[in-house]
Amino acid sequence: MLGLPMDATIRIKPSNLEKYVVFVQSTSANRKLIGKTRFLYEVKDWDR
Repeated sequence: MLGLPMDATIRIKPSNLEKYVVFVQSTSANRKLIGKTRFLYEVKDWDR
């Protein structure tokens, strides 16, 4: 959606993303959340 290349590391300033809500998947098992941010998580077997 952002038109970024899949085979490269990209750095984008948050001020350039004002019209988007961007979710970044973290590979860290104990990632600390920064204040005033949102997070998205998946609940497995939600319909059971």
